[in-house]
Amino acid sequence: MRITKGTVEIFFDGNRICSHPRLYGRANQYHTVEDHMPPNHQQYVQWNGERFAKWAAKIGYSTETVVRAILAGYKVEQQGYKACWGRLRSSTFFLPAVRAYPWCGLPRQEGKVMLTVNTVTKLREMHLRVMASAFKEQLSDPQFQSLSFEDRYGLIVDKERCARKSNHLKRLIKQGSFSEPGACVEDIEYHLDRNVDKDQISRLSTCNYIVEHHNVILLGATGSYKTYLAYAPGMAAVRNYLTLKYIRLPELLVDLSIARGSGTIGKVVAQYEKYSLLIMDEWLLYPLMDMESRDLLEIIESQYKKVSTIFCSQFDIPGWRDKLGDPTLADAICDRIIHNSYTIVIDCKDSMRKRKGIL
Repeated sequence: MRITKGTVEIFFDGNRICSHPRLYGRANQYHTVEDHMPPNHQQYVQWNGERFAKWAAKIGYSTETVVRAILAGYKVEQQGYKACWGRLRSSTFFLPAVRAYPWCGLPRQEGKVMLTVNTVTKLREMHLRVMASAFKEQLSDPQFQSLSFEDRYGLIVDKERCARKSNHLKRLIKQGSFSEPGACVEDIEYHLDRNVDKDQISRLSTCNYIVEHHNVILLGATGSYKTYLAYAPGMAAVRNYLTLKYIRLPELLVDLSIARGSGTIGKVVAQYEKYSLLIMDEWLLYPLMDMESRDLLEIIESQYKKVSTIFCSQFDIPGWRDKLGDPTLADAICDRIIHNSYTIVIDCKDSMRKRKGIL
């Protein structure tokens, strides 16, 4: 590159490829040959800030105020053309009264519109979308004007907090893999023939057993609604924003077998340590092979005194050892579960599916 008093010349491999007149003007001034500009820049060549402002003034004072504020917000005025173009171009499609309101509003004083737009934009950038929406709602609703700043701000914060709590709850339910997310302790049916202790179930809803890292064993025949009884305190845990996971033992054993084959069993076991509560359904539905018992011991050992588990089984506890194969593995698994668990036995003569069925 060679710079003289009058020109700026660009060379490549010893050959001059272009020459431009040297500018003597304000700081940061620049000039680009129109033919060298990308197509989206060429469309602004014939434009300037005053032309955008006049276009905005035809829509309304508020629109003109915002456009001038946008242009003034850039070191180089041309950098704001695209933002102005996008907003003003909406006048082609919408009526003036409608198009001006959403992004301009009606300012009571100079600069207030731009301040409001910037505030809403910043709230959204910080992922506070509900707070931004509540802020805009207060600006457009006169009934909020009589409230103090503390009260108005408190209402905005409350809306954001409620939305975040609701979204957190939805994520926990989805993560828990619930098939009945509506299950709750209050809806449990305490029929006389089921012999379910209502006080015991109510104590589970306090989630103290989770805090103390104890387990729960639910025993009952097919159709006794063991799974629902496990879901209900599970949902109580979710409402206390505790993490949990529902899984059938056969599915867990398959996951562990695949992980062992791929050399990632340590990662899978560690994943289950992250939950506060694990609901393990169809516990020991069939006899396990020795390798399955070893994998299961890895899970039980990693969760001992760390993660609470609700075991749902059709078989009484004395019969568990026979289904776990190797006596040493069976003793190790049962010892870590039985002596740290509350046991609930459901005596159900008739299947709950039969009671709720169509026949």
